[in-house]
Amino acid sequence: MDDNFDAGIMAELDSIMKNVDNVVKRLEEAGYGIKGASGDGSGESAEGVGRKS
Repeated sequence: MDDNFDAGIMAELDSIMKNVDNVVKRLEEAGYGIKGASGDGSGESAEGVGRKS
């Protein structure tokens, strides 16, 4: 694959990750906590999603 194609994919992924970060922030503001979703590499599964008590 050529470099332009790779750069395009990386730009798309970067955009998607920024959108995911924004969604996570909104959920946290609404009182939901999502462990491991901040890209910190903790790798927790969806079991970490839930309402904060």
